[in-house]
Amino acid sequence: MERSFEEGGPATRGVAALGAASGVAFWIHLASLPYLLAGLWAFASWVRRGRAGFRHTIVGVAAFFAGSLPWWVRNLETGFASLRLSEASVVAPDQLAARLNALVFESLPILFGPSSFRGPHTPAWAKALLVAALVALLVEGTRGAWRGASAGERRLRQLALVLVATSTGAYLLARNTSPWEPRYLLPGLLGMLVLSGLALAEGLRRPDWRLALALVPLSFALASHWRAPRLRAFQRGTSDELRAPRLLYSKAGDLLSALRDKGVRSIYGSYWTVYRLVFLSDGALVGAPFGRIAVDRIPEMSLRAKSDPKPAFVLDGADLRDMETYLEAGGFAAERTPVGGLVIFAGLPERAVSELRAARVVPQRRGAARIGDGGRG
Repeated sequence: MERSFEEGGPATRGVAALGAASGVAFWIHLASLPYLLAGLWAFASWVRRGRAGFRHTIVGVAAFFAGSLPWWVRNLETGFASLRLSEASVVAPDQLAARLNALVFESLPILFGPSSFRGPHTPAWAKALLVAALVALLVEGTRGAWRGASAGERRLRQLALVLVATSTGAYLLARNTSPWEPRYLLPGLLGMLVLSGLALAEGLRRPDWRLALALVPLSFALASHWRAPRLRAFQRGTSDELRAPRLLYSKAGDLLSALRDKGVRSIYGSYWTVYRLVFLSDGALVGAPFGRIAVDRIPEMSLRAKSDPKPAFVLDGADLRDMETYLEAGGFAAERTPVGGLVIFAGLPERAVSELRAARVVPQRRGAARIGDGGRG
């Protein structure tokens, strides 16, 4: 769109496309806010430079509301319930210092390469080097945003800085973000990639110290690919119990060995258990979320699991207790294999498998009123 403006091309269609895309993004998830603000920044710069005017503003706003129309309709019905979600709630002020510390020592190293989500220990010097390189890249990007060689590069740096600033703000302020899963920083990652690419291009044109600003993050990104095979092996032998025991009580490797020994090829269980085991099985398993936490992110894989006549159920907590009650009430036989805090149920009768699959949670049977309580979500 910048190029079209510079060449004197029509702006109306571009503004309408930007407004509609922004509206759809806003409808899908509030985490799109950094992208929306970057688009607003770009549009404001076009207005300041006389490239866009009142007519374009009307077109852009109308396209935004058209793209986000389902969001407005649903929220008018629910009293704007979306604004009461944790994504739209602000964290308590006394937690900001801890968030900032996590940003520097956990999130940025995960996002840019040297660390991994639930991965092996990363040396402190690697984290310090990465953060220093990113800070230097931001300082140089800020300088180039107002003193760059060309107007196009200056505006590109400005947009990148908007993405970084708004993404970091969303991470620090949104109540539901976590330092070990920095998804709200992804727009900031894109902004840093733009700044890094511009520094690399400028350094190649005129080699100087700025070349290192791009090469240091690039080196860490390449190192993360080298570490990837080690990460899978590390996670197979590691338990989550020390960090978050509600996710997975036993070592994934022990569970995978037990499932392999039984010849199991498809599993049902908690969202957290199923997707982690499927990933770490390296293609040996398929699965479908089941029970109280049954968010289905990969419907195609769930269909493949549904075609297996002899699946296993890997359960813990309340789902495990419900399963025991269900089997006893129905007189169903099953093979039980405890592994850590989970139990593998295998060899269930066809009728039981059919009922469990249809309900996606342990169904309630007569005389067992507590089965399925709380599983409707």
